[in-house]
Amino acid sequence: SAPAKALPKPAKITVNVYNATPRSGLAKKAADELKKRGFTIGEVGNAPAAYDKKVAGTGVLLGAPSAVNGPFPVLGTQLQGTVSKTDARRTADVDLILGTKFKALSTPQSAAAALAALAKPAPAPSC
Repeated sequence: SAPAKALPKPAKITVNVYNATPRSGLAKKAADELKKRGFTIGEVGNAPAAYDKKVAGTGVLLGAPSAVNGPFPVLGTQLQGTVSKTDARRTADVDLILGTKFKALSTPQSAAAALAALAKPAPAPSC
């Protein structure tokens, strides 16, 4: 079976949380929750104009191309339905931009289960 991918621990992932919705306080609430779950929090605030009120889904994960195989899947376990996009940044931080459909992060239990599933290779299907 394939070896488990070495994914970064949440503490090694700096997340900037931005709110692209008209509802105030969402970014801070999500950032506080992610911090409790072990992530390092960077900036918290309103989404940049390019995304403000333009994210229809639950959220967008935005970061350098190198984030696709590390931080993105780990952060993605915390919020279902996010879309991943890359930009030209050279830094390792990733942005979580909260969209219109955002209600709350995944429960700690389901996030932990998703994270555990990521860390180990897929089991053979059982019949």
